[in-house]
Amino acid sequence: MANTSKSERKRRRGRAAAPSPPREEPAVASAPEARGRGAWVLGAVFVACFLALVLTRSRAPRGGPSAEAARALDDATPPPRRPSGPARAGEVEARYVEVLLPASYVTASECLRTQEPWVFRGRTADAVVALTQAAGFAPPQLERVRALARCDASGCVVTPDPQLVESLSRTTRSALYAELARARENRLHALAALRPATMGPWTAMAHVTPRLRELIARATWMSDGSYAFSDMAWLCAQLETDAERVEAVTTLYSRYSLEASLRVPADGDLEPMVRYWSVGNIEDDVRSALASARGASLPLARLLPAMARARLGRYPAQGDPEYDCYWSSTRFFAGATPGEDIPDVSRAEYYLSGAYAEVTGDERHLGDLYVLRGADGNLVHMANHVAGDVVFTKNGRSHTRPWALMHTRDMRRIFPFTTLAVFRRR
Repeated sequence: MANTSKSERKRRRGRAAAPSPPREEPAVASAPEARGRGAWVLGAVFVACFLALVLTRSRAPRGGPSAEAARALDDATPPPRRPSGPARAGEVEARYVEVLLPASYVTASECLRTQEPWVFRGRTADAVVALTQAAGFAPPQLERVRALARCDASGCVVTPDPQLVESLSRTTRSALYAELARARENRLHALAALRPATMGPWTAMAHVTPRLRELIARATWMSDGSYAFSDMAWLCAQLETDAERVEAVTTLYSRYSLEASLRVPADGDLEPMVRYWSVGNIEDDVRSALASARGASLPLARLLPAMARARLGRYPAQGDPEYDCYWSSTRFFAGATPGEDIPDVSRAEYYLSGAYAEVTGDERHLGDLYVLRGADGNLVHMANHVAGDVVFTKNGRSHTRPWALMHTRDMRRIFPFTTLAVFRRR
């Protein structure tokens, strides 16, 4: 028997002790009439119960959290006040800067030494050889590919040995790895470590030791204007000490954020810019900041809402909760000290469907939600529009992912095989 609370037991005793109210005695009906009425009543009760069940199910969120949980999340992120007149962000200038990953956040075991195969889905051994030949493989490399290929009806896999990995030139590696990155099975190529070309290669980083610099340079490839690195197993197998392996991980997986600023015109009406940047901010503070920067640039961080301003370019402390994109994007306007309740994917979906509406057209407001979904419709990532093609994002539930500003195209490269939709707080 289930446990009963003390207050419930008291209510039951009270009901048992109270005298029953007087009631009218029903008229006596004949047996056939009574049976007819009874059947009608039972049928009516059945229909009422069935309708109640249908209505309850139709109103309940499918797979979502309780209404109380959704209201709690809604209370933590009240809707921002929207501008009442024309609003525009202004001209944004930005360049990438490093957000170095602290060595204390990494262990040597994260330098993985198990080689993952190259997956050629739907290709025969001859087709794999033809593809690698087109990428620039020399005859000895082609022979090695054919010897290592394991094929069946679904395609081929090639698990390269260290000699084959090391023998590839940058041009050949770039051509092959760009092709491999088209398939999600090739995880280390689709999700390669990336470094913006404008920052120079990893070998230009001042802290990198000569040995690591040589190895990284040997296996770096180019991906759509960025430096890329995929051969972690090969690299980690070459390193001899835990200190070297930690250095490799912190170097290749250091993150980047945009150092962005807003160009403020020397003359003209600033009120449209004030209205745009006052969403989530105090209007007089925004007006004063813009006026003081007339004819110059204003750091964009000064115009972000308090939550984003306080965290931009920072990694979460190791003792903090595992903040992720769902927490960060839904609390963009929640103030400097938002609640720490982390919504899971189902709650984020529930909140998205209840508190946001999809945006059509090209107009964007500060804080609009960028929602990335996979091919099956699953929620993959969320970020906030800032201005132009700049977003505020937390790319993963990990202490090794900082809060950052990124160009939209670069954020989308971190989450390949997704589609983008834009939502706005109701």
